[in-house]
Amino acid sequence: MLGLSLTEPEDGAQVDGTEVKVAGKTAPGAVVSVDDAVVLADKQGYFSVVVDLEESPHTIEVVASDAEGNEVDLTRTVFSTQLGD
Repeated sequence: MLGLSLTEPEDGAQVDGTEVKVAGKTAPGAVVSVDDAVVLADKQGYFSVVVDLEESPHTIEVVASDAEGNEVDLTRTVFSTQLGD
């Protein structure tokens, strides 16, 4: 079974800019999409990417998929102090 965990950001986090780092762990080599960005997990399964916040609150959708076609997703909502509520 394909797993996915996020180490940052925490759900409900407030950030002081218009971008946020999204990092976590899944299966080694899995394809991870974070909003419009796509990255590959490293050989330990770790990944990270910086995404732009276009609004506040902003819901970040993270989807991991493996070569067998398994897919798992998580969301995090963050707030930008620069974009207002």
